[in-house]
Amino acid sequence: MARGRYNTAHREMVTRCLESLGDHHATASDVFDRLRADGADVSRATVYRQIEHLVEEGSVIRFTPEGERRACLQLVRTEGCRDEHCYHLKCTECGRLIHLDCDEVKPLLEHLEREHGFTVDVHRTVLMGVCRDCRKER
Repeated sequence: MARGRYNTAHREMVTRCLESLGDHHATASDVFDRLRADGADVSRATVYRQIEHLVEEGSVIRFTPEGERRACLQLVRTEGCRDEHCYHLKCTECGRLIHLDCDEVKPLLEHLEREHGFTVDVHRTVLMGVCRDCRKER
């Protein structure tokens, strides 16, 4: 159980579905369709509600890829993250989600709050760009 949320059967189904999709850019509709195709007796509203809970707690990142209209979802894997403030980078070429556990980000976030009165929600923030491997291939 994370952050006081109950682990329900529906929550587990949604989480397992996102795990099975890996780095595929899945929408909430894709998750629903996949669950139904696998025989799950679940409503669209239930899937969307579970996804919203997972996004709120930081277990899932919701982002809109460049040129897309619908938000995509990706399960956050915490390997390599020291604490709950692990930042995320998303490669726009290969789709890889990179966990950035870097102390250099904290001063920027503090500056944004102090100088601009803006607090970044690190659980919903994904920096988009091109990873080192994709840059090498260019």
